[in-house]
Amino acid sequence: MATVLASTPSSNGENRLAPSQATVIPMCDIALKLLNEHQPLERTDVVYDVGCGKGAFLVHAARNTPCDAIVGIEYDPHLVDVARQGATDAGFRQAANTVDGADADAATAATDPSPGRVRIHWADALTADFSDATVMFLYLVPEGMKRLAPRVLPLLRSGRCRVVTNAFSLPGCEAVACETYKYMKVRLYTRDSLPVSYTHLRAHETEADL
Repeated sequence: MATVLASTPSSNGENRLAPSQATVIPMCDIALKLLNEHQPLERTDVVYDVGCGKGAFLVHAARNTPCDAIVGIEYDPHLVDVARQGATDAGFRQAANTVDGADADAATAATDPSPGRVRIHWADALTADFSDATVMFLYLVPEGMKRLAPRVLPLLRSGRCRVVTNAFSLPGCEAVACETYKYMKVRLYTRDSLPVSYTHLRAHETEADL
């Protein structure tokens, strides 16, 4: 998993904000279980995995949910290549161009041109556009959660996006559901997870804009 702080994608691997351990399938199962118990996932949901690494959660979500749009954001170009190829091999992503059976766009296109259910964009999580997300899966170290929180909390406040975190919590928020796999916790966050002070502050700001 690799999400780093820079506005231009590169492969230097500095300032990684995601753990080096890969997402394991049991944790993907728990994430989907928590989401479905709260509110069943639907075809119209737009699912994002920010710091998607090799794309394990993306493919698992495609296999086990009806969602038509499942999007990965990944900074490491090698992992983007691996994730795109894995989604293509699983039948959930269509390679735009192929050369000897390989995806010619995988290592070069920042925006995934695939028309398939799963797409993986080569981008920095702190600048990538995920404003259309209705579900987010985050597997980031505490510093990564802290840096991304200012972009995630407004989505939670909107009431149209839910967030599942793997291992580490979302700062300042209280999970509405939680399950543990071995020593790692999977947490679900909704609008109800936001601190009262944040909700009231944002409400006053919205009223002032009217």
